Amino acid sequence: MLIRFALRTNFGHILPQVQNNAKRNLSDSIKKSAVGASIEESSVHRIPSSDVANCVNKPLNLRAFDSTDSFNAATKNSTFPRIPILKYRNKWVCINKPAGITVHPGQNERNRRRERHSPTLIAQLKRQLRRRIYLAHRLDHRTSGAMVLGFTSETAVKLHAALKEGEKTYVALVRGDFTVKYPDVVDCTDPVSVKGKLKDARTIFTRLASTRGRGDQHDAFSEGYEPACTLLAANPVTGRTHQIRKHLYGLGSPVLGDSAHGDSKVNRYWREHRGLNRMALHCIALDLPAYEGAKVGEAFCDDASGTVSDGDRVVCIAPLPEDLSSVLRGLGSLWEEALEKEPRLGTGFYDCHKNLLDETGDELDKII
Repeated sequence: MLIRFALRTNFGHILPQVQNNAKRNLSDSIKKSAVGASIEESSVHRIPSSDVANCVNKPLNLRAFDSTDSFNAATKNSTFPRIPILKYRNKWVCINKPAGITVHPGQNERNRRRERHSPTLIAQLKRQLRRRIYLAHRLDHRTSGAMVLGFTSETAVKLHAALKEGEKTYVALVRGDFTVKYPDVVDCTDPVSVKGKLKDARTIFTRLASTRGRGDQHDAFSEGYEPACTLLAANPVTGRTHQIRKHLYGLGSPVLGDSAHGDSKVNRYWREHRGLNRMALHCIALDLPAYEGAKVGEAFCDDASGTVSDGDRVVCIAPLPEDLSSVLRGLGSLWEEALEKEPRLGTGFYDCHKNLLDETGDELDKII
């Protein structure tokens, strides 16, 4: 059996549980191998697994990242918290992004400070899949859900073009009873500000369920207060920064937990009394036309539904994470009504790579 891994200057980057003397032994083993003379930093080589096994005091912690985990907690407990994989193809991968992880290194100082304390999504996926990752689109730091990424820059460009023609479906829990002011379907075309300039934007909102609440809805901590809220499906036609969040704020129904475009007092109520410790926005589905050059039958790993192959439409469903679904289920009739209109809300959590990682070493070598 052979193991493939990315060689770096510091072996602790890949084998954090290898002690210093073991690192030296592994380095000597590689130098004696046939490829030793051509090794370069960040290159990929294959060496006998026995050479690695002799250097490792205990197995690497490839702990599965399940729906009950907080990403921040997983980061503290494991060097390699797993990102749930929804679909895996030879040229692209679809993931279920957790809330609270930045997709890509930012340009401003605030993002750089945050990245020093927690890894970016791109960095985590590179370690997990041991392949280069190229973005086709982004999700906000506090938004969870489906993302599709390419393994080559050419594939990422094609996926980006397919996203413009496809459909993205988000679910958002918002403040107030949407039916008081609006019909069940709202086509919002308000322009949004991007870097100080107004840009055309369009989002279609569909009401799934709502509650009227009790008490003074303008004072979240008044006596007898019960919050009015609405669960919406949002389909952005354009892809402006924070588009859904800004449109909902403009409609007077901000996303719960949104600190930038929301109601801080209502957010505090939901955090303290309902356990909502995140922004209630999740990309539940991607439906893309087949990108140019896709081939049928490339997959070795598929999602729970198992209905789509390359060369066909790219369809990915991202189950609700536990930190959001538990809050929605606690709303009783709202959850039941929404589930009737949008059955995908009830999709159980899964990670299509989780079982494969538990297979024998030979199978693991085929995967990575």
